[in-house]
Amino acid sequence: MSGTVSLLTPIFEGTTGKDLLEGTLLPEFYKKYPNVKVNVDYTNYTKLQAKLTTSVASGLIPDVMIMGVGWVEGYAKNGVLADLGANGMTADALSKVMNPRVVNAGVFEGKIYAAPIMLDSRFGVARKDLLAKAGFDHPPTTVQEWRDRAKALTVRDASGKLTRAGFDLESNDPRQVFETLLFSQSGTLFNSDNTVPAFNSPAGVKALQLETDLIRTDKVEDVGFSSTTATVNPLINGRAAMGLAHNNLWTAAKAADPSVLANLEPFLIPGSDPSLFLGGSLATRASKATNPAAAG
Repeated sequence: MSGTVSLLTPIFEGTTGKDLLEGTLLPEFYKKYPNVKVNVDYTNYTKLQAKLTTSVASGLIPDVMIMGVGWVEGYAKNGVLADLGANGMTADALSKVMNPRVVNAGVFEGKIYAAPIMLDSRFGVARKDLLAKAGFDHPPTTVQEWRDRAKALTVRDASGKLTRAGFDLESNDPRQVFETLLFSQSGTLFNSDNTVPAFNSPAGVKALQLETDLIRTDKVEDVGFSSTTATVNPLINGRAAMGLAHNNLWTAAKAADPSVLANLEPFLIPGSDPSLFLGGSLATRASKATNPAAAG
């Protein structure tokens, strides 16, 4: 096997990510396939959709593309992705070593177009020490408890400036925040066969209203208090008592301040169907890859 493969990836951002891919993972790949060269195009999930649609429109589609859960179906339907079953990959075989629900994210109309790389999640996290100081012995289990605890844990200085958010929403992608709240209100993004959007529903309205109430009515966080690019997650440095967090929070806390690890307590976002958000990254191959054998 030989040739050059182009790779578009959103999961090796920054210096650390590049060092991992080019310093550890690709050298291992080259040991097995010394005659294959990989040209990497780095991006992030914010810019990924634009890059993918631009590449499809131009016809210059990367050989291998990393996509998120929920992205595969549209590209597979439009013939952009290769059926990996032609290489002998099957959903049944993958399901023996991975959760079938994760595998199914790469399946469209009975064919497998993507292989799971990693799974990630969003869920509620509370600082147990801050809860205890406020007189609470457990994270919220109902929407009313959630709002009451968040208000009680919010701290402002004498001028009214927010110094600690009762519940941090802004450190996560707004779409993922909405989806998590939507699921907790028993809502869905699409109908049962994924042909019609279903998020514009009473559950969707309820989720948006809840998100709005937390910010505008309960005032548990001010717009701009945190962001997805915050250097340190506010749950780690105590600028938030509770929040919606990514599963990498524990890794970040270990690096920034290991002393807080014992105080990070996860919980499901309350609602009629208490929920967490599951997403992930999947590897796909272009149907018109310039070097399909090397691309896998």
